[in-house]
Amino acid sequence: MGRARTLPASNVADVKLAVFSCANYPAGYFHAYNEAVKASARYAIHLGDYIYEYPANGYASADAVKLGRVVLPATEGVKLANYRQRYAQYRSDPDLKQLHSSMAMIAVWDDHEIANDSFVYGAENHTEGTEGRFADRVAAALQAYHEWLPIRTPTWQTCARSTAVLTSGNCCPCTCWRPACWHVTNRSK
Repeated sequence: MGRARTLPASNVADVKLAVFSCANYPAGYFHAYNEAVKASARYAIHLGDYIYEYPANGYASADAVKLGRVVLPATEGVKLANYRQRYAQYRSDPDLKQLHSSMAMIAVWDDHEIANDSFVYGAENHTEGTEGRFADRVAAALQAYHEWLPIRTPTWQTCARSTAVLTSGNCCPCTCWRPACWHVTNRSK
């Protein structure tokens, strides 16, 4: 069981936030999540790259075997089952479990929740001929994201255009802008 709280409506002197990004399971360093809990942060903000889609021998995996952090599945995330398994593995980390059970997380995604250097029509590490349609990969990745990190955007089309302004009473307005991965850079056409 976990805890959550809404942002205060007024009369706030301060807000203690823990800010995270670029969490690559095989590289370790998830202890930062538990440090945020120990530091009594009240809210977590994740700025994207909550997971990485790379295969087991991919980016920052040199010490994964030694650390006992080889990613599952061993293949690159392309299908819904791949992304679901990867999220399940990340969420099995004790420090990340502690964070999610201790505070609410405000999350946005970046490119690695889908594929490296994603853009509207593809990604740096997506090959249509062998990995299927990019649109199918996006749909699978975002479905898994919404299953594991519920947010208020029901479709990737909606999120691609969304902005959210979070206020904490009289202090700390925070604007969550549209995800960086949806820059309209048509590299293939």
